[in-house]
Amino acid sequence: MRVSSLLDRVQPLTSPFIQVLRERQMEVAVGLYAAIAFAYACSSTDTQVWASMLVPFLALAAITTASRTVRFGAVLGIALVMGAIVLANIFTIANHGYFLTWVGLGLAFAVACEPPRDVIVLRRNAAMLLGILMAFALVQKLRADYYVDGDM
Repeated sequence: MRVSSLLDRVQPLTSPFIQVLRERQMEVAVGLYAAIAFAYACSSTDTQVWASMLVPFLALAAITTASRTVRFGAVLGIALVMGAIVLANIFTIANHGYFLTWVGLGLAFAVACEPPRDVIVLRRNAAMLLGILMAFALVQKLRADYYVDGDM
């Protein structure tokens, strides 16, 4: 079987999915963030009970609402809860908490913008946040003795 004929068979199955990804980028980004934050808040050992009870409601509000204002508040709320988890466990928290906090803040500011500017802001925020987060991760790894020595 040729690759082109295989792609012709798969294309009708994937084209609606690809179309949603292209046309509804902000909703997809919010949905993915909410799902990841939900999984982290409900399964991490660093999470307090109040956070694991609050994040599912905020995630549900972020995904299901049609209002940009409610979506902004829900995404910002998730980011602030993640920040509170980080602060409560500042010495033992994994990098995931920091990542979810900063990405949530960047996503919240993109959600606050009017379409089509929201996607432009989301892309700019994503590029800046990725660079900043990778720089922070590099500094953390260079400063931690167990990463440099290989004792981990």
